[in-house]
Amino acid sequence: IILILTTAIILLSLIIIIPYFRMMKLPVNNPSEHLKMNYTNTGNKKVVVLVGDSITHGRMGENYVDMISEKLDEGDFQIVNAGRNSELAWNVLQRVEEIIQCRPDIITVMIGTNDAKGGLTEKEQKSYVRRMKLPRKPDHNWFHENVLSLVETLKRNTTARIALVSIPILGEDSNHPAFRQS
Repeated sequence: IILILTTAIILLSLIIIIPYFRMMKLPVNNPSEHLKMNYTNTGNKKVVVLVGDSITHGRMGENYVDMISEKLDEGDFQIVNAGRNSELAWNVLQRVEEIIQCRPDIITVMIGTNDAKGGLTEKEQKSYVRRMKLPRKPDHNWFHENVLSLVETLKRNTTARIALVSIPILGEDSNHPAFRQS
């Protein structure tokens, strides 16, 4: 019976762990890979950096980068996926230099879903502080400060056109706190 339990625990762990690591793996067209492949000299291609969280990262559900890529001619654009699962605006600000080094012509920023969720309850705030190594509990004002700082940094250090993209609404009940927060 111990052997059966041990085997069951190992199998269950693999069922949970393998998808988690696959989900957290960075996309092949992430900023680091873009820089390693020396795509900074892209010829006539415009460099488009898509910044965000899981919707941009594209490993958990809908993939915003694929949606954009389908609309653009590959010969005219180099797409860089700067999305990371679970991140808040503060986390993006901590890695903004890597985005700047890509020398983007266009940047889209769709961040804030985790900021909205992270500010809903005390339990969520503590969880995000621990998991995302935040220096403080997330709330609306801090999100606003971080997005403003991110955009100012990008404007100061790039010549890119910057588009801020609204996050999706959380839930369907307009009276629910998550809906109002998003």
